[in-house]
Order: sequence, then structure tokens, then C-alpha cells
Amino acid sequence: ITLVLGLILPINRAMLSGMKKYYVLSWNNILESLTRLLLLLLLLYLGFGVSGAVMAYGLAYLLAFFIVFPFIKETHSANPSQEKLKLKPIFQFILTVFLVNLVVQSIINLPSIFIKHFYSSTFTGYWTAALNIARLSLFVTIAISTVMFPEISGEKDHHKKKKIFRRAALLVLLASTGMALVFFLIPGFFIHILYGHKYEGAIPILQWLGFAMILMGLLQL
Repeated sequence: ITLVLGLILPINRAMLSGMKKYYVLSWNNILESLTRLLLLLLLLYLGFGVSGAVMAYGLAYLLAFFIVFPFIKETHSANPSQEKLKLKPIFQFILTVFLVNLVVQSIINLPSIFIKHFYSSTFTGYWTAALNIARLSLFVTIAISTVMFPEISGEKDHHKKKKIFRRAALLVLLASTGMALVFFLIPGFFIHILYGHKYEGAIPILQWLGFAMILMGLLQL
């Protein structure tokens, strides 16, 4: 259920983005994250353990799906007499986006597999902790990409399209660079707050992973 909803919900959110309902989209993301946290705490308290963590993900996706559905259900043709909607180009686009996301996620996550194979469990733990924190940079920059896409796709003037993209790229560069500097200057703050003093070995890794996320943010855009 978690896997299926994890694949369906981004499509619904893409529709919201295309309809430029950014306010609804933002609240949907917030509610999903908040629900996941609350359910996780509740299910762990009830003794479900790892199964509770997985259930929290699935149930949060499910709630977010039902919340977002009424806002995309109203989508309809402006001209009912026009020809039938062609689904093939839509599925081709979904496949393209899926492959791009697969490549991006592979770039981020494959190093963890090699590190686990060639290095100690302790270093793997440090790497995973640093990577999880460094990825916060992508959560900031993806908001820029989400807004940029429908603005460009709905614009017919190629000059304006390039202008929008350049501005979005500059915003991503500034935001990700700012996050990288924060991680470089005060990495211990994030490590101690989220993982504790036992993970101090992750501090030097986090300092440089923040700069790697600058390139990942631009690639994501």
C-alpha cells in the first residue's frame, strides 16, 4: 500500500502544480509530514516497532491522497466538444519523469550501498546520518522546481521560458549554497539535535555533503 500510494500521490500533486494550486499543494505536503510524525509516535508507543514505522508512511500517504483528491476531481475540459483526450503522450511523459527520478535517486542513494559494502558499519551509520540531514537542502529547492514547471509549461514565449528558468536556477543556487554554508559552519548542531553525540563522526561528512547537494539541486531542477 505504501509503495502504490507513494507512486500515485506525486501524480496528484503534479496535477495540483499544473493547475497552479500552490497553496493547496503546500498544505498537503505539510499535513502529510505532520500526520506521518504523529502516527509514527502513536504506533511506536503502541508497540508496533518497525512495522509501525512502515504503517505510518502508508497511512500518511493515504490521508494526503484523500485530502488532495477533491481539488483535482474538479478538473474538466474547457471545451466538452473537443476530441477525446490522448493518453499515450501522458503515459510517455510519466515514464520520462519516472526514469529521471530514478536516475536522480540512484545518484543520491547508490553510494550508500557501496559504502556499506566496503566500509565498517560505524562509518556507514555516520554516512547515512549525514546524508539524511544534507538532503534537507533538496526539500528546500524542490519547492522552486515545483512552481517553475507549470509556469514554464504554460508559457508560449520561449524568451520568457528561458527567463523563468534562469531565475529558478539562480534561486536554487542561492538556496542550496546557503544550506551548504550552514551545514559547513554548524554541522554539529544538526548532528547533536537529530542523532546525538555518538554520531560526531558524521560532522566532517555533513560539511562536504552540503556542497554536493548544490549540484543535486540544480540537477533536480
